[in-house]
Amino acid sequence: MAESPFKLTINCILPNRKTCTVVCDQLLRDVPGKRQVYKGSLLGNDVLIKIFSTSLAGKTKLLKEWQGFKRLNEKGFNVPKLYSFGKTKNGRWIMVIEYINNSSPAISTYYNCDSNEKKLQLVEKIGSYVAKLNEAGIMQKDLHLGNFLFSDDTIYALDPTGMAFHKYPLDRPNSLQQLATVSWYIPEKLRDSSGIYHEYANHRGWQFDEKDTRHIKKYLKKHMKKEIDRQLKKSLRTSTRYIKKISNNTITVSERYFYEAVKQEALALKIDELMDNGDILKLGNTCYVSRVNVNGFDTVIKRYNHKSIFHSFRHTIKKSRARHSWLNAHRLTMLGINTPEPLCYIERYKGKLLWNSYIITKYIPGKNLNTIFNDQSTTSDFKNKSFIEKKVKDIIASFHANRLTHGDLKGSNILIADGLLYITDLDAMIIHKTALLFANRKKKDIDRLKKMF
Repeated sequence: MAESPFKLTINCILPNRKTCTVVCDQLLRDVPGKRQVYKGSLLGNDVLIKIFSTSLAGKTKLLKEWQGFKRLNEKGFNVPKLYSFGKTKNGRWIMVIEYINNSSPAISTYYNCDSNEKKLQLVEKIGSYVAKLNEAGIMQKDLHLGNFLFSDDTIYALDPTGMAFHKYPLDRPNSLQQLATVSWYIPEKLRDSSGIYHEYANHRGWQFDEKDTRHIKKYLKKHMKKEIDRQLKKSLRTSTRYIKKISNNTITVSERYFYEAVKQEALALKIDELMDNGDILKLGNTCYVSRVNVNGFDTVIKRYNHKSIFHSFRHTIKKSRARHSWLNAHRLTMLGINTPEPLCYIERYKGKLLWNSYIITKYIPGKNLNTIFNDQSTTSDFKNKSFIEKKVKDIIASFHANRLTHGDLKGSNILIADGLLYITDLDAMIIHKTALLFANRKKKDIDRLKKMF
């Protein structure tokens, strides 16, 4: 597809057999080889333009989505207005629907919540909406917050291609699985006391019991890995939340709000200069770390240096350390483990060879454990070693419960700010698939923990 904005002529199948022209203004989502989603305009109306592949699968997905929206509307659920669908001149299938202004994907609203209580309120609203869908016989098989849209007090269900429409209300086992999937978004410490289970049961006219709770917990455990893997894949491409750009032998992936404020291409060109002019925190052979103000964002930028051709070749195959840090930070966040928020990562290549990479995170205005224990002027309540030791052990226990090991556990990689502990330096973190390697690395984490205290 061309760089936006650009025009597309559609040979319409519905609502009539005429042609129409849409303007694609902004790329919102890109699933390579499958579809692109643009914000644009049609006859003065703000629209969402979905461009599918030329294949039979592209046509099938389009028709399923179009019919799904119609069925939702027939059952009384709010849906975007359906304008038209057809084919472009180059044979790609295209669908044009209403763009809901002054709206926000539920997943964006969720991540912008500044407290766990606000997250709980949001998830409870979605839970009630899902109860209504299930009561109407609708099961969203691809259930996640990215498939719901908030506009004022109105909720829209998106992506009906993942929905199964049944003649009767959804049965109990499938309903509990739907409820478990939604409740996964509730912070774990609030989940059991949230009341979302009984709220859902009230919508369905059920009596909720301990057996139902056990089933939900079983479904939650299965769902967690699947959901994290799905979210991590999305974090590597252009989507509602992220933007990926490839230009001048450089790949950048960033949070959309950060990209729009900073314009990532310009940042990538001058990033070394910005680091040199920032507050240099570490200048080593392997990495270079600097605190930098980027268009009002207080950030920490870490550059993983090129060391040799062999080193670059190895990391071209293994993927960059910045990319690993980006994925690991998102994984920890989804597991409820505090780490500085990742804003962007950048990879620079010479030809096909990875040369160096950068990870940009929000600056945490705190102190690391080494500084707290060694600085006699520190008056923080967290100078109590036994209290901190318990907090750190709890975090590492969470790592190990999810078959993760940190790989470089030490006082300088644990920050304390506003009463919270943050784990940093994640490029050596490992997600273990084999029990033997996990046991070995877990022991190393525990040995390092003992040395810290």
